[in-house]
Amino acid sequence: MAILRAGPWGNLTNPHADAPSDMSVESDIFPVNCAKDNWPSQVWAAFYERTVDSTSLEYGTAALGEELEVESDLGRMNMQFCYQATQEFDIDINWLIIPTGVYLPDLSWLYNTIEGTTDSFFNTPANTGTETVTLPASTFGVFNVRLGIWSSDIETIRMSLS
Repeated sequence: MAILRAGPWGNLTNPHADAPSDMSVESDIFPVNCAKDNWPSQVWAAFYERTVDSTSLEYGTAALGEELEVESDLGRMNMQFCYQATQEFDIDINWLIIPTGVYLPDLSWLYNTIEGTTDSFFNTPANTGTETVTLPASTFGVFNVRLGIWSSDIETIRMSLS
């Protein structure tokens, strides 16, 4: 049976939303992807939030494989996307932390599907690595990943999804 195409943006309570008119502000809707593939009329994307400095955040979209970077003592990056998939698929969370001082990193992810499937994970990661998450088949799912640091100095953190 075919899946009715959601999106182009949405969330679990509203899977059929238009893209926000202003990408420079926080959003509660996210791009809807076809697993890890582009739709015919929309390229794969995740909505991100990242620390610019200790008092401000930046918002936007990142492509699959696009690396985001933050330099901060209280840095964080969140990436969120929705998806539709007829079979499970893997998403890789890739990160690199270039430490200069004493720091405490954290990595967490969470997914929810409209069918009620959910899973989450929290870890204090090594300086570099990849975490593979298998997302279940779903008529509509949401994925969120967060990488953050608390540090005594300015640290560089990088993250991408692939």
